[in-house]
Amino acid sequence: MAVVNVIIIHGIGDLRKAGESYSQPLQDNIRKHFGIADPDALAFHEVNWSDIGDAEENDLILNKHVLPDATLPGAGSIWPPNHALGEVLDSVLNVSEQARRFILTGVGDALIYLTAKGGAAIRQRMIDVVLRVREQVLAQRPERANHYVTVVAHSLGSVVAYDTCALLASELREQVRGLGLSHFITMGSPLALFTLLQYGGKAMHYAQRGVYLDRPDGSGMWLNFYDQQDPIAFPLKHVYPPLPGVPGRMYTIRDQRVQTGTFHAHTSYFINERIAAEIAKRLRADYEQDR
Repeated sequence: MAVVNVIIIHGIGDLRKAGESYSQPLQDNIRKHFGIADPDALAFHEVNWSDIGDAEENDLILNKHVLPDATLPGAGSIWPPNHALGEVLDSVLNVSEQARRFILTGVGDALIYLTAKGGAAIRQRMIDVVLRVREQVLAQRPERANHYVTVVAHSLGSVVAYDTCALLASELREQVRGLGLSHFITMGSPLALFTLLQYGGKAMHYAQRGVYLDRPDGSGMWLNFYDQQDPIAFPLKHVYPPLPGVPGRMYTIRDQRVQTGTFHAHTSYFINERIAAEIAKRLRADYEQDR
């Protein structure tokens, strides 16, 4: 019996509010559009790295009090007229504090990932999940020489997945022998920004490498979903064009513009039905090919 394995990795922010399974809405919608009644035909595996750096971010908020007091100035204070309405609205809606919290858990996560210790720890979370999937698929169908997995990555998770897949296709290749990458799917990805690291002569030259898609018939693809309202997401096909001679860049990225929500565009990819349907279509084709 064929089982299509999907590894999902989250991006910036605190996942504790989302509960144990942050990607459950996406999983449910994919199953709905997958078209196979057998619930065991799809297996989802989540990567959760939200606790890495969490203590340091909370220390800034709770102990070092980096969030300014949002209370209104006392009676007799003189406000410029053009500031008064903004101060009142901010006090009621708590906009500035929410924005700072987002930056602390968003930009903060990115800064932690760019450190040697933080980056290695976060990538290891994904490597651990990949190795568990490999162990499972080899045990389930030992007669097959090649098994495949699809990666779905959101936000900063797309950067983590990109780096990790590059490691697994090079230095760690022997550890994942027998398990290849079918599709690489990014949602709300800031990978375009990370090519700027070349400016500082960083070791990670994002624009000069790629993600290996291992299906020999070339049916695997990199799908990149982005919402025009999402300031963190970018089209990628012109940033990561095909490069002759680079095995991980022998294909063209397929950018797909979607509408996830005007006010919560970056955080709503997991509940978008069109994205789930597009992913399900590719996974169904893999199922038919591998069963």
